[in-house]
Amino acid sequence: MQSSSKTAVFVSLLSNLPPPLSSINGIGIVGLSVLFVVVVVLWFLSWRIYRCYTSMFPEPCRVTDIKLDAKSYDFVIVGGGTAGCILASRLSEHRGSTVLLLEAGDRDDGPFFRLNLLGATFMNTPHHWNLCTQPEYELIQSDYDSDSKSARGRMLIQCRAKCLGGCSSLNLAIWHRGLPADYDHWRDVLGCKGWGWKDLEPYFQKCEGKGCKRNPSGFFSTGCQRFISDAGRAFEKACASVLNISMVKNFLTVPEKGVGRPFQMVFADGTRCNAVRAYLTRRGADGVRVCDRPNLTIATNVRVSKLGALDENGSVNNVHFKQGKDFGILHARREVILCGGTIHSPHLLMHSGIGPKETIENKCHIKCQVELPGVGKNLRVIS
Repeated sequence: MQSSSKTAVFVSLLSNLPPPLSSINGIGIVGLSVLFVVVVVLWFLSWRIYRCYTSMFPEPCRVTDIKLDAKSYDFVIVGGGTAGCILASRLSEHRGSTVLLLEAGDRDDGPFFRLNLLGATFMNTPHHWNLCTQPEYELIQSDYDSDSKSARGRMLIQCRAKCLGGCSSLNLAIWHRGLPADYDHWRDVLGCKGWGWKDLEPYFQKCEGKGCKRNPSGFFSTGCQRFISDAGRAFEKACASVLNISMVKNFLTVPEKGVGRPFQMVFADGTRCNAVRAYLTRRGADGVRVCDRPNLTIATNVRVSKLGALDENGSVNNVHFKQGKDFGILHARREVILCGGTIHSPHLLMHSGIGPKETIENKCHIKCQVELPGVGKNLRVIS
């Protein structure tokens, strides 16, 4: 009797519950399911929007706007490209040394710097030096249809970035180590001890980051090309057939001549991994961003005009520069490191009187300090 009365009370309570809870198999559970799905979708979209925003607009690299005239640093790095960013990061690891990184251009701010395919849009902008090659007689000019002599001599654009990160901020971000035979030629024939393939391979592995079984603690985030169309596969096969070379699936494990998909310096979200994001805005073991180190100074929009005179030891300790409308001289207590790239490094050396004497004195009308015939040569090898 007591058990039946308890059952009657329980049934009475269920009948008095609100409709969404009392009808478990009715509209209540459907409404809750729809609400749950909507919340999950909104959370996922919000997370993707946040990731996209942080990828396209990351925290910028810290730069200084102080006047640099008459200041002294242990190391003065001329050129804020790939090599300059790497050296600034590594040299500033020793907190007892002061490091100055000079860049003629501006910072790599904005979404256009994050997508590799937009690199071509920087032509004829302040972020590009707008250099051209000498007329190439082997190439037909685009506005000529005839095969006359005047139709030849096309000038090509020489991609040289004028921004922090250098060409790693503007190019298509293709990552390739090169051929082992070339490095061995440097060591065995040219006498560059320590520059052979086996000598440099550990350093390649050290800087290559996650992606395609890379080193997870590497700096550059490199990865295989994710998608290739049927037309791309057909193009690969055609190249291999015409050139009579093999197909290569992984240029890192098989670094030989062949046709294959390139590796790119990209993050997992598809944005560009340039030298700034790989070496300057990353956080070190202490949790501090490299560019925020107190012993590292990064100055943009500073154009170095020439190197100072050599001292009695044959070293350069001063740098002449232009910052805005002002000219000044910097002093390096230990070393001046020139990282201007393929074009601007020999240009700055020759403008400072270092290079082939005949060219410097007869064509540039500059007094030659050190005669080095190889400066400005061998940019193109003619076989």
